[in-house]
Amino acid sequence: MVEKIVILRNKLKAKKPVFKRHDAHKKARIDDNWRRPKGRQNKMRLHRKGYAKARSTGYGSPREAYGLSRSGLIQNRVTHVKDFASLDAKKDGVIIARTVGNRRRLVLLEYIEKHNFTLLHADVAKVKDAITTKLASKSSKKKAVETKRKKKAELAKKAKEEQKKAQEKAKESASQKETKVSTQKASSKDASSQEKVAEASLSEKEKKEKETKEHEKVLIKQEK
Repeated sequence: MVEKIVILRNKLKAKKPVFKRHDAHKKARIDDNWRRPKGRQNKMRLHRKGYAKARSTGYGSPREAYGLSRSGLIQNRVTHVKDFASLDAKKDGVIIARTVGNRRRLVLLEYIEKHNFTLLHADVAKVKDAITTKLASKSSKKKAVETKRKKKAELAKKAKEEQKKAQEKAKESASQKETKVSTQKASSKDASSQEKVAEASLSEKEKKEKETKEHEKVLIKQEK
């Protein structure tokens, strides 16, 4: 019975005209979508011969065929595997909701293939191939991003290590300089103290001789 009704509906639909808005084929500013003509002298509203057909109840499909697909299956919107529990593969057709993501869509397609359900709005194999290619490209992009991040992290680590090494070298050189300066100061202090001790140990005669020698040197410089 249902098959006969579906065949009848398909025949009626084949003869049904495309309902367009009045003068949509003449004027570019008017869209093709249907709007009921409201003009008093509008020929489409008056159903005059030679004018486009207007929508009416006579063009409708049989009441028993409402909600059925072209093959006579009941159309069911599916978002999860749980939705298949109340469906029969022989009577019910499946439409996957557009809000479902690619990973869950793949799971649903595999379930449809396994339990012999019919997908009404697309070809299962084509959709599967498209999703697998998308997921593969996504994973490759993710891997590329991760490798870039790892390289950046390694470069940052190397730069930090180099900075630390440079700071340690600078500290070592500064400490060496400080030790050199301290040793020089100590040596100069030791020399001055030795000179003072030597001067103190000199006798009065030696002091006088030293003073005379220095005086002679000064006189020679003045004569020159």
